Amino acid sequence: RHYITLLCLTEPIEEFMENTYYQLIPHIYVPEPSVMAEVLRSIEASGNIEYLPKIWSDMVIFDQTDRENLLTLILKIMINNEPIQSDLIAKFSNIAWDIWNKIEDQDETRVKKLNPTGKILGDIMVLLLKNKDFERACIIMNKLDQDQQSVLGVPSFEALSLFVDNCIEMKLPSGAINCIQYASDSGFEEVETLALKLNTALTLDETHLSRLSKIVSPDILQKSN
Repeated sequence: RHYITLLCLTEPIEEFMENTYYQLIPHIYVPEPSVMAEVLRSIEASGNIEYLPKIWSDMVIFDQTDRENLLTLILKIMINNEPIQSDLIAKFSNIAWDIWNKIEDQDETRVKKLNPTGKILGDIMVLLLKNKDFERACIIMNKLDQDQQSVLGVPSFEALSLFVDNCIEMKLPSGAINCIQYASDSGFEEVETLALKLNTALTLDETHLSRLSKIVSPDILQKSN
């Protein structure tokens, strides 16, 4: 373990992956979660995000998908390093959805269950939206909204803003308003900017305007007219 970690820390990531990782893992050595974390940090530092699908695949094989620190780290790397290639965008979205399914399909009898944080769910939603997987993103948004008592913490404001943007693009004001209500319930001070954005981009009917005016001041909505 220490030898692998040392190589991971000292060698360029390309050399480490080609000469060590692919040669030894998994048929000779199965890395502990701490080693996988070091590999992920090296990928993060180098920006070689093309290795992430392989690392995730191995995390699944090694039954390390219940490690909150590993999930948080791999999601953070995918969020902060937006790929140019469309195939990698799709792969990142698939990894995010896979993480969601791993969380949802946990054995109820398991003593140590992973309780998803708002940050993890928000990052999953962002990666889905970047691949235009809007229906799947709605499932995540519903989880955040319906299970506020059980989900620890909240997603980033950027995640909620991106969801509202996609609702606007899909011309679904009700979905956007639900998200804005959640943002308000979660204490985001920027909630007014979301309401303004929605009211400016779409022509809302009286029902939608009434719902919005219960979240933010009607005076705020007048500014967009």
